[in-house]
Amino acid sequence: MAKKASRSKTATIVSTHTILAGVFFALRQAWELLSAATILQEAGKFPSAYGLAVFCREEIGKSKLLEKRWKDSLAGKLVSAQDLNSGDLRSHARKLRAVGKVLSEGVFSQGVPPDPGSSEANELLHHIRQINIRVRELDPDRTHLRRQRAFYVEMHEAGVGWWKPWDFFDRARSRGEILEAESAYLLRRLELEVLKEKIGRADVVLGNSLYLPPELTTA
Repeated sequence: MAKKASRSKTATIVSTHTILAGVFFALRQAWELLSAATILQEAGKFPSAYGLAVFCREEIGKSKLLEKRWKDSLAGKLVSAQDLNSGDLRSHARKLRAVGKVLSEGVFSQGVPPDPGSSEANELLHHIRQINIRVRELDPDRTHLRRQRAFYVEMHEAGVGWWKPWDFFDRARSRGEILEAESAYLLRRLELEVLKEKIGRADVVLGNSLYLPPELTTA
């Protein structure tokens, strides 16, 4: 049996500075998506507002994943263009997992709350944190599914009817996702502001070339 001719693929290696630029470009795109989501929210287009807010969070997650690739490159690892366009960087759920979810760690109780520092209070706090951990674990897949339903008409899994975006999303649900995206954006922008300043102290030209998107304005 004749052997198949093997084809050697030459990977295109991306420079460290180029990867770093992508870290900031991804946040710029997150800002664009968040701005569009806000406009759609104000226009009453709640499903599309929700979907774009999810995409915003994904781009923030991509920025964080690209920063890991940049650090790998700084450490001497060769990073190819294919590496930056595959794997985690193509997975909706993994990008959402990278950005995480903002959840309150506070204690909600009915009746008289336990005394702070007591064993009952510590047990309740531990229980809430475990719930939050579980919610964060499930959020990427759930949010990805909801984002799909924000944009597409699909048959219900049980065949009982159609999933219609305008029935599934209302003002409160889309606003909640926009607030989640705003929180993630503010945190990531602060992280990159610190990184830009650190890089600028070592290399002024490189630091000045890194673009930080606008801060969020409050109404």
